[in-house]
Amino acid sequence: MNSSLSREEIEQYKSEGVLYPIAALSAAEVREFRASLEAMIACAGTAIKRMDNSHLFFRWAYDLVTHPRILAAIEAVIGVEILVHSSRIFYKRPHTRDYVSWHQDGRYSGLNTFSAHTAWVALSESHTGNGCLRVVAGSHLNGVHPMIEKKDQDNLETNGQNIKISANDQRIRAVILKPGEMSLHHINVVHGSEANDSNLERVGFAITYMPPDNCEKLENHTFVAALGRGHYPGLRLLSQPPNFDVANGLEAHAQFVRERKRRNFSSEVLGRP
Repeated sequence: MNSSLSREEIEQYKSEGVLYPIAALSAAEVREFRASLEAMIACAGTAIKRMDNSHLFFRWAYDLVTHPRILAAIEAVIGVEILVHSSRIFYKRPHTRDYVSWHQDGRYSGLNTFSAHTAWVALSESHTGNGCLRVVAGSHLNGVHPMIEKKDQDNLETNGQNIKISANDQRIRAVILKPGEMSLHHINVVHGSEANDSNLERVGFAITYMPPDNCEKLENHTFVAALGRGHYPGLRLLSQPPNFDVANGLEAHAQFVRERKRRNFSSEVLGRP
């Protein structure tokens, strides 16, 4: 596989901690992935506003995190050995208050000291009107930022992490994407999003990737070997793509979340109707 990013784009990403837009999915692929997502939501029987690690239980989500065009962009940043660490679905319905506070992905995932990067794939239009991703460019260069925890039922950042950022900060970038485009952001860049005030939903699928270096420190974590030799002694790897039907996939995922909570992991799954 050849990298899809130019040298200039890679240098921009290193300095700003964010790069967009990057072509990822065709229009037909967007329709297929959205249809699979909507079928899952219909089977769940409730609105899903955030769901973590669906790629471990649903084949369509697994196919998305291992998509060749997404991996081609990731390869430019971390090389040819690529693991999927985690994924998150964010589904903001029209005229809802759901938002994501300013935060850093690496603080609670334990990835602050790793080379980890997130692809945010748009499965709908994503713009300032419907609560697109916003990033504080260059903030990844300042390490771990001071923050407070402030729980809010409308905050899709499950730990309530809040980093103080001025609304007038000139480094803030609105990551505007068309369906099928993606952005790339560093695990330590400060980012968030506002509520959806539009008449259209905003649907994004975020995937965190990393190389296998030192990953044995993340014990009990299940990775997907997305690109490379595929054999990493000491790591827990998904042995094969998930083959659940939708209903059984939802139940297996719910059991996974219960187990994580029992072990003091934080992972909200189903939103309020």
